[in-house]
Amino acid sequence: MTILDSDRYLALLSDLTAAANDPPLGGPAAEPEATARLILPRLLARPARRLRRGVRGLGDDPADESLHEVRKRAKDLRYAAEAAVPVLGTPARKLAAAAQELQEVLGGLHDAVVADAWLRRGGTSGAPSQALVAGQLIERETPAAGRMSRGLARGVAEDGHKAPPSMDRG
Repeated sequence: MTILDSDRYLALLSDLTAAANDPPLGGPAAEPEATARLILPRLLARPARRLRRGVRGLGDDPADESLHEVRKRAKDLRYAAEAAVPVLGTPARKLAAAAQELQEVLGGLHDAVVADAWLRRGGTSGAPSQALVAGQLIERETPAAGRMSRGLARGVAEDGHKAPPSMDRG
């Protein structure tokens, strides 16, 4: 207990209290917004990279599960970009909007897949008239969903190599 009564320990406590009450900020900590402008683009790069890798891996006829995974990656990027908007402004807002648009298109495709499965289950267990209507709906929707997913994969693949918009606030 003698250490806690020493002049050295009391001086340390005094210095710590002074630093806590008036932190000696210098360098990047002196300007937190400037630091955030430097760090946030690097933090956004990871979800953007993950999304690009997912899109590149889709191929010409992507599986529904692969499209759903890309949708989740778009959602991750969207939320990260939305969180960066107060600091980065318009570039982050545009990135968030692009990710949201991709997320919504892929969500529509996912909904179509779920509806198809539901129609197929219902069509086999109901009355013949239900089976007929379910079959007609499936026949009508399946080719459109297939064309949409292939077109989406091609369109995203063409743009997928591009880096996200610059995060410099201008």
